[in-house]
Amino acid sequence: YDRGKAISYIDDWWDSSVDGKEGMRINPIYESYYGRGGDCANFASQVLIAGGIRLSGSTSYGKGGTIPGAENLRGHLTSSIHGAKEYSYLHESIKEGDIIFWTDYDENPDADHTLIVKSRVGNEIYVAAHTSDRPGTRNPEDKLSEAFAGYNLVYLHIPDSPVVRELIISQNDKPRYGVFNSYNEEKNCYTGFKETQSCGLTENKVAK
Repeated sequence: YDRGKAISYIDDWWDSSVDGKEGMRINPIYESYYGRGGDCANFASQVLIAGGIRLSGSTSYGKGGTIPGAENLRGHLTSSIHGAKEYSYLHESIKEGDIIFWTDYDENPDADHTLIVKSRVGNEIYVAAHTSDRPGTRNPEDKLSEAFAGYNLVYLHIPDSPVVRELIISQNDKPRYGVFNSYNEEKNCYTGFKETQSCGLTENKVAK
């Protein structure tokens, strides 16, 4: 996940307004959901895609591979496909390019609005969004603790792209089998092939 590219996309496309009317300036690769339930999750999807996240396997695709609904996006990101880690509080892992959902707009506990973390300074988060367009600049309107004070929020940390190791089994100096193992940062070990024997092998994390 290239967080720098995700943030650059926010800078390029956060403002959808033309002559003061929101929803009029949209990346033509995608479609607009202004006036159709809101564009927040659709825009957050675009940011993730710009950073290299492929939102595959969803039944709720929008044009260009986005996931328009906030709860649909939340469920997809926390599934085994992506394995985003969800927190009910501001965890230390939350940083630029991560996702925040507002969950108490109505009586249902599902996600109602989607925000993207533009930056973090200590425990202060600045968020970007569509529907009510926000650039995520360091002003009170985009500061999470002020703009969403008292709201129920959930925080999703998007894992960075897995680092892999290739294991090659040779016989008579000729490769016979090859297996790629992903590196699990949380467990500090390689997973996917004899995981219990791989734990603790922290060197040579770059794919070969």
